[in-house]
Amino acid sequence: MSATLYYIVGTSDVCINNRTRVPNYYELCEALFRAVENSETLQAEGGKLKLPQPVEAVIEDNGNERRTETVGELTFPLLEPLLRQTTPRPNRIVFFATRQQPPFATDTYWAARLLEEYLKQSMKDCRVVINEIPVDPSDHDKMMTFFTDYRINRIEEMKYSLNNYFYLSPGTPAAVTAFSLAVSDLDFAYFYLPRGSREVKRVAAFSNFIRQKHRDALSDLLRKFDFKGALALAENSVYRNDQKLLAWLKALNLRFDFNYREAIDVAKHFKEDKELFGSFVPISDIIVDQDRAAYAGEMIARIEIEFEQGRSYLGLVFLFNLLENVRAELLSRNLNIKLNEKQNGGFSQWDKYIDDCPWINENEKENFKKYGPSRINTMKLLKKYNDNEAHDDRLTRILQFLDKLENVKVDRKPFEGLSLQDLRNRGPAAHGMFGPGENLLDKMWQPYGAKGFFDELASFYRTVFDKPLGKNHLKTLIDITENMLEHALEAP
Repeated sequence: MSATLYYIVGTSDVCINNRTRVPNYYELCEALFRAVENSETLQAEGGKLKLPQPVEAVIEDNGNERRTETVGELTFPLLEPLLRQTTPRPNRIVFFATRQQPPFATDTYWAARLLEEYLKQSMKDCRVVINEIPVDPSDHDKMMTFFTDYRINRIEEMKYSLNNYFYLSPGTPAAVTAFSLAVSDLDFAYFYLPRGSREVKRVAAFSNFIRQKHRDALSDLLRKFDFKGALALAENSVYRNDQKLLAWLKALNLRFDFNYREAIDVAKHFKEDKELFGSFVPISDIIVDQDRAAYAGEMIARIEIEFEQGRSYLGLVFLFNLLENVRAELLSRNLNIKLNEKQNGGFSQWDKYIDDCPWINENEKENFKKYGPSRINTMKLLKKYNDNEAHDDRLTRILQFLDKLENVKVDRKPFEGLSLQDLRNRGPAAHGMFGPGENLLDKMWQPYGAKGFFDELASFYRTVFDKPLGKNHLKTLIDITENMLEHALEAP
């Protein structure tokens, strides 16, 4: 499993003769590195790097006094405790080390090179990258610019590493703060070494804060039923490695795009989860059985969502698609006419029924066949069938509600003299240019507004399909997804 450690090298990273943060750190570390580079007899053991032979090095103390000391080994008091704690251990370590021009006495580039030599011996499979910081590491603006640029250039590799670690203990406060802010939208595990301790701790609050930000952003998109946006965000967020969640969001996006076959194919990835896969059973019925009751339930749920989200023009589009499918269901159920694809310039079952029907006169037959099963002709034929053969009160109620939805005019402004059909025709779903605006049903469907409308639509569904509509199952999908996000937040 890939893991990357991002590490800002500081003046406490290399311990020389039991001392860190020596004033001539840059010069001293370079001298020590020159003594060990390309050596074939280096040994790393127990957190120590044993030099091939003792080195006489000039060490400066805080009083600027310089003296020569013998150095036989180096220790790494910050790195080694971290490597013991991280699981999985990093197979790639990215160091950031200062190398200003001219060099500053406490620049850390050569310290990073010594860390690299240690890792070559102690973690032979670990790849080390050293990035030079050419500016003052105590300058917050410069550090923010440096690490923001780094993030922009390296975002892909940061996103797709399965585990990213950042160590808060080494480095200047400006550098540590800038890096943390630059990657704050990515999933990182943060660690620090408490003062006086040899045990590194993980900072859960950092990771949880970032995860919560991503969860809230995803939740906002989900509540708007923007599954495409939620999927794009999840793929670039702390959830990017949660394959089950990504597959779920992809399936939801396909489902909302009416791409039912592909949605079911993706849903098979979580087939073992009965709750998740079970929520896709209705569209499986649509695909396999051409189940219009299942499709109508899906469409009514979608209509409700679009009107609630203020997308009235889409609500009207889906409403009239629902009505077309109900009319097709009534033709199939009552007259045994299936509206298959048009063949040889006509609809064969429609035309045959018209030709054989004894209670349709010749002029009407010509019109029915000329204009086919249009909305007007379908309603006219169903009404004639009910008047002449069926005498079915249930069918009467269904046809009356269909007529009400499409043709009843409103007597109040701003829709005075218009029907829902008129509003659909005036918009981009037909041949018009203007949408009906938000809160359409509250303004138009009196006296009970949107609630009354959907109550009547649920009653209509029961009358047509002889079973209750049930609650909006598409809204249930949001609750399921929210629960998945919440459980993902519990991951370490």
